[in-house]
Amino acid sequence: MLFWFFAALFALLPRAAHAVPLTATHVIVLDAGHEPEEGLIRPGASQEKEFCQKIAAALKDIIERENGQAVAVLIISPADKDPRQREKAAAANQAEGDLYLAIHAVPAGTGQTRGLGIYLPDPADAPARSWRSSARNFSANNRRLGEQLKTALQAIYPEMRVFAASAPLYLFHGVNMPAAAIEAAADGTVAAAPGFFERAGQALYDAITVFEKK
Repeated sequence: MLFWFFAALFALLPRAAHAVPLTATHVIVLDAGHEPEEGLIRPGASQEKEFCQKIAAALKDIIERENGQAVAVLIISPADKDPRQREKAAAANQAEGDLYLAIHAVPAGTGQTRGLGIYLPDPADAPARSWRSSARNFSANNRRLGEQLKTALQAIYPEMRVFAASAPLYLFHGVNMPAAAIEAAADGTVAAAPGFFERAGQALYDAITVFEKK
């Protein structure tokens, strides 16, 4: 009788309890987007920065919880620093990252949610003489990563429309590993709900585990 009780209890546990460790990914680079000086230009930028940092921190916690020291997480845009893109890309490449994930948010304070989606490096934007290029060297993996991240973002925001598209974004320049950028929404009842960041981090982690196994 006790066996069936605990079996039923296990089935009701949060999804995190069923997470699986990564096997082919050893270094994940997270770029918590929106630089500090943006707050001098747009009042909502500070809120966006904090929101992105919380998602990155939640994802980092889950990665470390499920993998221990087997997977390193490098956050290259901490609150007290302002590295430029060339420095970010150099840090990511030097760490020999297996995956580069930029986390951004649509403008805070506006209620805007139409920009939710996944951006992938645009092959047409690859620097002609640079071998450090995610767009040039990892286009197929980028597409697969984008598919999984789109599914994750749709699960985070079930009532909103989510897209995936290539874009010539400067934040990808110089990065030499599979890469994607997430555009989430800091506004709205979804982001304000208790446990949002844990759920968001878990959905992104699940997407990474599926990506690396396909």
